[in-house]
This record gives sequence, C-alpha cells and structure tokens, in this order.
Amino acid sequence: MNTQGAEPDTGSRRRLLGRGVAAGIAGVAVMSSGRSASASTPTDPSSSTTPESSSPSSNEGTTATPTTESPGAPTGDDAAALAGMLGAEIAARDLYRIALGAGLSDAQEAGNPNVFAVIADSHDAYADSIAGIVGIPAQSAGNQSLIDDRRADFESADVGAVADAAYLLESELVAAYTQLVGEVRNVDAATLMASILVVEARHCTIMATLAGKGNDLVALLDNDVQPSSSLEEAGT
Repeated sequence: MNTQGAEPDTGSRRRLLGRGVAAGIAGVAVMSSGRSASASTPTDPSSSTTPESSSPSSNEGTTATPTTESPGAPTGDDAAALAGMLGAEIAARDLYRIALGAGLSDAQEAGNPNVFAVIADSHDAYADSIAGIVGIPAQSAGNQSLIDDRRADFESADVGAVADAAYLLESELVAAYTQLVGEVRNVDAATLMASILVVEARHCTIMATLAGKGNDLVALLDNDVQPSSSLEEAGT
C-alpha cells in the first residue's frame, strides 16, 4: 500500500469508531449467536448495509469519492491493493487463532461469548470475499511479516493483553481500508472494502472494552492509529 503523499483521514475513522461505540458491544452477542450458522456459510461483507459515514461519497471530512470504472473484476492497482488486504485478513485470522491455541479459548469460557473466535471467523469470511472478487484462492497468500511481527503479542491466555494487541491490529486495518476506499477506481472493490472497514471499526470498540478501555473516549472516539510497516507492505 503506497501511503506516500497521502494525508491520513483521521476524521473519517473517528466517525466510524464513534458509531462502533453504540453498536460494538451489542454486536458481540449478535456475532456469537450467528457463529454456528456463519461457520458453514461465511457472511459476505459486501452484502451488508454500509452506514453513510463509510460511503466514499459522504459529506465533508470523509474519504474522497473514487473515480469508478465499470463493475467487474478489479485490475491493476485495485487488484494489487485487494490482494494485499487479503493477506492482512488471513494474518489477522491466524493471529486470533494463535491466541486461542495459547489458552485464550479456556479463559473465555466463564459465561462470556468467545469474541476472539467469532472475530477470527469474521476475518476468514472477509478473506473469502476479497479472494472472490479478485479471482485468487483465499488460502494462497498471507502476510507472514504481520504474523511474525505480532505473534508474541497474541500468543497469550491473558484476555486483556490479547485484546490490547487486537485493538491495535483492528485499528490499523481500519486505517488501511479507509485510505484505500478513497483510492481505488473499481466500484465493487470500494464497496467491499467500505463494508469490511465498518465492521472492523466495531471490532476496535469491542477490543478496547475487553482491554479495559471502555471508558477511554480517546481510545473509542479519537483513534488516529496508522498502519505499521508490516501492514503497509501488504498493499505495495
């Protein structure tokens, strides 16, 4: 992902994360109750309703409207950007599963929905959706640099510590998608990425709460995290 010369659109992300505060925690129960169904039929994020704030053509302060070409398979830079985010989604899924394998699954059994497993499955579904419009196998690429960079943070049974690492990861994914939605030319690519970033903004709210930041309005509403170098490599 080429970020040179681009001004980060923190206002757009702040609105998205703000909306996530209202819906995020309630979404835990919804995602958990629907997990068994989504395991056999992954939800396609491109079919979800996108709030106005995520639309590339929304009001002042949001991402710029991309110049779109005819719907269809993305090509060129658009395809490369999607392939990069495919690798990031697979890496995110694997990092959550690393945490579950390290004992986080047992730590979440005390009457709480295992949101880490639910969100891992969500990232898996997003990878499938991206692969579907790009036309490449979903399991053929993963951002190994991102996995290697974050493995130590996720390889833990400490719910708070993993949630803190996951908050940062989800924030970086939202930042990456927010920028790309304003850059891509293919309307299908923009629509899919916008639908994914809205849900991942809610992931940020959920993880901030599990990390003990539920009353931290800066963490919830004023998130200006930018993609790390290992995530930026995904879209280059």
